[in-house]
Amino acid sequence: MQLNEETIMLIIKIVCGSVSGICAILSVLSALFGGKWKGLYKNVKAVNDKTNKLIELIEEAETHGAYTGDDKLQFVLAKYMQWCLSSKIPYNEEDTITQINELIDMTKEVNGGLNGRRKEF
Repeated sequence: MQLNEETIMLIIKIVCGSVSGICAILSVLSALFGGKWKGLYKNVKAVNDKTNKLIELIEEAETHGAYTGDDKLQFVLAKYMQWCLSSKIPYNEEDTITQINELIDMTKEVNGGLNGRRKEF
């Protein structure tokens, strides 16, 4: 098939029409469902901020070598509760303890895996 000027113009018109149609559909969909996506984004951002803050506090607690494990946990819980209150984020101690334990377990697995690989080299 040979492309002449008319064929190329037809293809361009079809593509432009398709893009315009897609933009119109997306505009309608975003108007209908935009609030849900914004809410989802806010929730994901809040979870990310909370996890980052916990990691920061756990790292800070680990610098206090004289503290026991329970002392470090209480330190993290107290600081995290203060941060949640000042940031107007709901705080649940049981969920926070569970999340801290999951983060610590994950760190141990990663560090254990890295230590095992270091021995191989």
